[in-house]
Amino acid sequence: MGHKTLFKSITNVPATLTEPIIEAILNLIRDGKLRQGDKLPPQDALAEQLKVSRTSLREALKELAYRGIVRCVHGKGTFVRERFTSNEEIIEARKIVEPGVAALAARRLKPKECRELERLVEAMRSRVEATDFKDFSMLDLEFHMKINESAKNPALGFMMQTLRDVMLVQQLHLQRLPGAIRRACDFHVKILERMKARDAEGAENTMREHLEDVEAAFRQEGGVPDTRSSGKFVQEVLP
Repeated sequence: MGHKTLFKSITNVPATLTEPIIEAILNLIRDGKLRQGDKLPPQDALAEQLKVSRTSLREALKELAYRGIVRCVHGKGTFVRERFTSNEEIIEARKIVEPGVAALAARRLKPKECRELERLVEAMRSRVEATDFKDFSMLDLEFHMKINESAKNPALGFMMQTLRDVMLVQQLHLQRLPGAIRRACDFHVKILERMKARDAEGAENTMREHLEDVEAAFRQEGGVPDTRSSGKFVQEVLP
């Protein structure tokens, strides 16, 4: 498939926004239309195909490079990375970052944020009963990102945003393991309870226990497909 038919124009969004551009490129990777190692069109041509400004496109590509999704090679162009982060690396990073994020969020949680986290927990409970793995995984990710938002630390926000896309792939696979979806929901309930009680240490410890449970589930299964597997980056996650 040629680049001219692959990249469709983005409509109904201001041309200065980068997020729709990022999503457009990520969707092509999710759908398997862009694979690891593929070269993107030149920036002028890509901006024209997407109907966005070159400035916005450059910023979007910088963000994708920061997230580890593409690499920009001077004089050669922009490429989808050949290697994405492994599951072991993701869990290791999450165990370092997320317990501390939960502790900060417990101290800084606002009533509106608390209500939003409660809504997400209730939505996850309904997906557990329906064994809706895909929706649960999306809500699971939103729950963790909302905790990060509640911590109100922009530097941590950048770290979590970098992990966001690969976390979603990992969670989608994890939730299909026996009992994982219910255990994850139970941990989310406990984490939120500790946060509502302003128990920073308790929130930190419970988040760590949650991530150790994720790690144990992967180990018990004896290995899972890496997020770096050729042509498989986020393909299952969205239609």
